[in-house]
Amino acid sequence: MVFPQEVRQADQAVSFWWDVVGDMDAVRGAAVDQVARIGLQSLLLASDIRKAFKLPKRRLVFGEYDVLAVLKEQVREQD
Repeated sequence: MVFPQEVRQADQAVSFWWDVVGDMDAVRGAAVDQVARIGLQSLLLASDIRKAFKLPKRRLVFGEYDVLAVLKEQVREQD
């Protein structure tokens, strides 16, 4: 499974920004990008696991805040 490796790579990417650039705003931006990407992958992986074990679907919606939609939008902005 490559997911743990992708999490480590995300951490390394943010660490790189801190070590090379050292600008807190740039580091925060990189961290938000990486967290959104990993968060989206986590939700998609959870969905696959739910399907495999025939568990009910679970949408993470709190009021009007749809976690999946927000993460997808953030990742789309990165591209």
